[in-house]
Amino acid sequence: MDGSQHEGKAMVEKEKSMQLDQHEGRKKKRRKLSTTSSKMLTQEITRFVAPEPSDDKACLVFMTGIDMGRPVIIDQSRGHFVIGRNRTSDLQIDASEISRFHVRLEFLPGKEVRLVDLESRNGSFVNGHQVREAYLRPGDKIRLGPHVLLKFSFLDEQESDYLGQMFNRVSCDALTGVMNRRYFIDTFERECSFAKRHHLPLSVAMLDIDFFKRVNDTYGHLVGDDVLKIFTQRVLKAIRKEDLLARFGGEEFSVLFRQTELEHVGQISERIRKSVSGELFDVGDLKLQITVSIGTVTMYPSGDLDCQEQLHSLLKIADDNLYKAKQGGRDQVVYSDA
Repeated sequence: MDGSQHEGKAMVEKEKSMQLDQHEGRKKKRRKLSTTSSKMLTQEITRFVAPEPSDDKACLVFMTGIDMGRPVIIDQSRGHFVIGRNRTSDLQIDASEISRFHVRLEFLPGKEVRLVDLESRNGSFVNGHQVREAYLRPGDKIRLGPHVLLKFSFLDEQESDYLGQMFNRVSCDALTGVMNRRYFIDTFERECSFAKRHHLPLSVAMLDIDFFKRVNDTYGHLVGDDVLKIFTQRVLKAIRKEDLLARFGGEEFSVLFRQTELEHVGQISERIRKSVSGELFDVGDLKLQITVSIGTVTMYPSGDLDCQEQLHSLLKIADDNLYKAKQGGRDQVVYSDA
């Protein structure tokens, strides 16, 4: 091999070596960039990991029954929260399987929450296990008796608002905020079963705003909507806390009276009528005289009919009484027993 061949081979080897060095250099650079990017990404992610909010509120969410999805925000300031059938409970669940004072939640330092069964008849369960006492963790499922299921958690304001809005969309009338027809029917069936077992009265009132179509035709539907809102607020002030007001549609509403005799229902219905007609409705620049006609009925649910059939019977009689109130001149109450 002559000198020129040696020189050429050396140059080729040198060029290969340079290319290899450049390739290794690029790999190292890529590894460095990758490591740097990974560190930067980790740093960026870390910045978005917020500390646990200090203002989260303890919450129970119904997972069964007509209140499924309803959040109950717990006032922790008193240090305890009682659930039971009794009206003085912090959360009243009016179901026969629930004891008068069924269970107590105790709020301890460091966000610890202890559940204490109050010698309930049907027991308290956490995640399927019957307990006398248990420390709760977010996400735990609390079952009271055989059917009532609640989920315990801590929620911030946005989460609790979201759950409340979702429940309201399903159960409430969007315009007035009172319960809708579906919720009314579900509640009646539960109350009917309870009234049957304990031989208690159950009453229903049908309410219809007089000449409401004339209001819409004369002033427009926006004014009509405001009239409906004012109307519901006046009715809510006239009825009791345990009574249920629902909008059935248009200008027609219904009230469910629990464990209330006919005479008392007549008195409450008359109070509703006076609360509506007793003061003009201020709607923008308008002052409108609004009245309501009411048909009411009371019955003692029996075992002969199921609760759906008894509801149909009650609503028909209440509607007949409402028609009599309209025919009699409106702005009046007509009531009877079934």
